[in-house]
Amino acid sequence: MTCMYCEPDERLTALMIPITDLPASCVYLFKDQTHEGRAIVAARTHVKELHDFSDADLIAFTRDVARVSGVLERQFGAHKINYAVFGDLAPHLHFHLVPKKPDAPEWGQPFILKRPDARLLDEKGYTVIVEKIRAALKT
Repeated sequence: MTCMYCEPDERLTALMIPITDLPASCVYLFKDQTHEGRAIVAARTHVKELHDFSDADLIAFTRDVARVSGVLERQFGAHKINYAVFGDLAPHLHFHLVPKKPDAPEWGQPFILKRPDARLLDEKGYTVIVEKIRAALKT
């Protein structure tokens, strides 16, 4: 089976929307917006683990993750960004960045990866969030 991050297909588009490419990563908006701004930062090259990167690529990737997390914090008023790295079913290094607020679901607990009550938006709703993140990443 091919990697959905290396060769984007319906597995990827069912879960997320492309936002932009950064020096070492591709950034996606996760369709479940229970936590507004929830995004994925996926390594641009196919690696499974952080230790698979060269030192320079590791620095570049973690800079991208930090840059996106800062944008999410500022744009969506997050009190904390939760970082999650899984990959059992998609063994391509990617970080889930989940903006959390005290009055939102799961404050003080891990976020739920696949919520039965996922907050899905219409196309306009996704476009507004994607453009907000994209514009902030350009500055």
